[in-house]
Amino acid sequence: LKYLLLAPRPAGVLERARACTRHGVLARLRVRAHEQTHVRRRRRTGPAQASAAFCKMGFWVQLLDGNDKAYYWDPDSGMTCWSLPSGESCLWKSAKADNGQTYFYNERTNETTWSFSPGRHPATSSSGGFASGKQEEDDRSWKFTVVHRGQGLDALVQRALQPGSRSRGHISLEELVEGTDSADWVEVRDDDGNPYFWNCRSGTTLSSLPPAHPPQWRAYRAGVGEPWYYENLPTGRTVWTIPGMLDLRGAHADDNWAAEGPRRWIELGAALFLTGLRSGSRYNDQPVEVHGFCNGRVVVKLADVLGGTLLAVKADSLQPLGKGALVELRGLSADHLNGEVGTVEDIDHVSCRYFVRLPNEDIKSIKVDKLIGRCRLWNLTLSAGQQWLQWRKEAECLFVDSLGQHCKFCLHFPLEFAHTPGTQAWPLLVYLHGTGGSSFMTHSRKSLGTVGVMYAASKFVVVSPHCDWTWRGQPKRWVNEMVSTLRAASWVDEKRIYLTGCSMGGMSTWEVGSERPDLYAAIAPVAAHHHESSEDRLAHALQATPTLVTHSQDDETCPLSKEEPLWDKIRQLGGHLLQISLAREIDHGFMFKAAFCDDTVLYDWLLQFAKE
Repeated sequence: LKYLLLAPRPAGVLERARACTRHGVLARLRVRAHEQTHVRRRRRTGPAQASAAFCKMGFWVQLLDGNDKAYYWDPDSGMTCWSLPSGESCLWKSAKADNGQTYFYNERTNETTWSFSPGRHPATSSSGGFASGKQEEDDRSWKFTVVHRGQGLDALVQRALQPGSRSRGHISLEELVEGTDSADWVEVRDDDGNPYFWNCRSGTTLSSLPPAHPPQWRAYRAGVGEPWYYENLPTGRTVWTIPGMLDLRGAHADDNWAAEGPRRWIELGAALFLTGLRSGSRYNDQPVEVHGFCNGRVVVKLADVLGGTLLAVKADSLQPLGKGALVELRGLSADHLNGEVGTVEDIDHVSCRYFVRLPNEDIKSIKVDKLIGRCRLWNLTLSAGQQWLQWRKEAECLFVDSLGQHCKFCLHFPLEFAHTPGTQAWPLLVYLHGTGGSSFMTHSRKSLGTVGVMYAASKFVVVSPHCDWTWRGQPKRWVNEMVSTLRAASWVDEKRIYLTGCSMGGMSTWEVGSERPDLYAAIAPVAAHHHESSEDRLAHALQATPTLVTHSQDDETCPLSKEEPLWDKIRQLGGHLLQISLAREIDHGFMFKAAFCDDTVLYDWLLQFAKE
């Protein structure tokens, strides 16, 4: 420390040294060597040249996203992009070793390395590179060894399929519209004026169409709750019904629709609630709008933020909105009330009206088709995607839970999300942070450039709830309520929802996963602890859930000895779906880096599993 205080140093070195001293790992930083290397570089290049050397962009590494599409990464800045800057070239590419670890190779020299350190690359290092393929002391590869693997895991493993496979949720636009006629496609506008496309013959709805299939019709209506009419775009002619289209008007005149009970609420534009679905259970408990009628079923539309999916359901699957439901007023003659948001206070089943409490505490009686049910994902927008990783650019969102509480979470769409609108359902990764922690993408600026975080950013929709509880307490139920709502989104693969977390987030992974094991295809607690009194409950609830435990044998914050009883209880119940991976000499504070940043093993393990 005396040397650090007196010697010239690059900005930030002393601060990092002090932080590491608190964790007892100052020796590992090799600060003196770093200082001497920096001084030698300054003597060799001179101050002006050294500055240029740090600012110059010219070292790029080619990586592959979740669909094997190439993109480029600058290890110095952490920047990623889909195409190289003008005049730049890329000689380094990523690959997988036989043991599953990621390494890099130079196409020209066949040189290989396990990692890149900012400012020091194999092509320019004084050691002549890493052609032997051996790892350095500061190796960033997976450091954990499997000490237990349940016999049932192999039977559940579903190997990753080729890009475009329906099992992975990826369906190209060409596949979706194959065999359809342009004359069947209708352009419709949602409540925010955004276009989507509806096939009037099959009922399919998409957010975009390929250029070879332009829509021939455009839909209009005079006002909310009014019937639709259609304009033929080539001719300008308008009609009430497109030849061959599904019957969206008049089918409810059948006597069956006039029965007593919830069916009395069903009319065009009505705001209702889905319940009791067996096939498509992911949509249960979501508010919908009655969009029309087709072959004895009711066509309903989910919220636009969930993809605006159209479903044809039986009338018995629809109920009036419940008390406390969020609604937005619309189509009222009192224009100043339109757009007001309130909650359902009571229901009049005789007149089919809702009593809505507004923010000023006024209560209004509103007809069923003069409001819409609001999704509890309050301010989420599908335009929040990024094309490359950027610091603190996650979408900051609110979820309104069943108690009316506003709960914060961050959401990061996959890097290619904007290029595949409405055509791909992505795996969902729910990350729970530790005490005083932050979201997955803002754990540290440095982590953005790591192989693991970049891999997660290309593979998953990443959701990071703001864990508003302590390590001594219990996670709150709103997390599973939020995940249940996200599961209904067309852009989420409902069969590939995964749960993970570190430290307190690891404890929360055990607890949240045990509360709703039906939601998650697999879980991965990292450096976790648990409450001893909960061991039996956790073990029984999660014995049928694939679980990857990642822990350090030298963790003094969450000691191994206190975690082993829970693992033993799971193994006593069979332990067929439990895998335990341990490592030595990793401090608790560095477990996030070791598990989530240094390699892709944890993510690849999760992706092996899907709900049936």
